[in-house]
Amino acid sequence: MRILYCVLTAVVFVSCTKEQPEASTYSEAVYKVTFTGKWVAPQFPIPVNAHFTPIIGMVHNSSTYMFRPGVLAGIGVERVAEDGNAFPLLQEIDSLTALKKATSTQIIFTPGLSSSNTITIYCNSNYPLFSCMSMLAPTPDWFMGVHDISLKQGDGWISDSTVNVYAYDSGTEQGDIFNQDNPPTVPQQVVSLLTPANAMVLANGNSSIAPIGTIRFVRQ
Repeated sequence: MRILYCVLTAVVFVSCTKEQPEASTYSEAVYKVTFTGKWVAPQFPIPVNAHFTPIIGMVHNSSTYMFRPGVLAGIGVERVAEDGNAFPLLQEIDSLTALKKATSTQIIFTPGLSSSNTITIYCNSNYPLFSCMSMLAPTPDWFMGVHDISLKQGDGWISDSTVNVYAYDSGTEQGDIFNQDNPPTVPQQVVSLLTPANAMVLANGNSSIAPIGTIRFVRQ
C-alpha cells in the first residue's frame, strides 16, 4: 500500500508540474528616437513659410492605429494635416490609452526643414508599435509620418534602425498647390502616399517623391 501511495503521489506531482504556465515572455525597451528633416532642394521646392508642425506620436499595440494608407483619415489626422491643429489627435490618443490600446503620447518639438530633434520612448512587448505624423505646411491636406513601426523583433528588440518618412495625402481637401485654404474633397478619399501624379508641386519635376525625413530608433 505504501508503494502504491508513493507512485500515485509521484504521478500527481509530475502532472501538476506539466500544467504549470510557461515563463513569461514580457520585456521592455527604451529608445532614443531622432527625426531628421529632409525638406531640401532639389528634391523638393521650398515655398515661403515652409515648415513642419510638432510631430505627434504614440506607442501602441496592433488593435489600433494612427493612420493607414487605404483607410479614411479620422478627425484627428484630418485636423493635423489641414491646419496643424493637434488637439483632436491628442484627445484621440488619450482615449486609446484609456482603452489600453496605447500607452503614451509622444511629441517631437517642431523640427527644422533639415535639422534633427530627439525624444525618448518606452515600449514593452504588449505595446511594441510606434506611429507619428506632422503637417507639411503650407499645403492642402498633406502630412508626413510613419505608421505601425514594430520595434520588437521575434523575442528580442531592434537595436538600431532608421526608417524613411514619406509624405501622404489625407484625402480630405483638394488642391496641388502650397496653400492651406482649399475646398474639401467630397466624398472624402482614403489616405494615400503622395506621388508626382497627385502632388506635382511637391515633386519639383522629379520622377518620384523622395522621403521628406528619416526617423532613427536606437535602443538604450
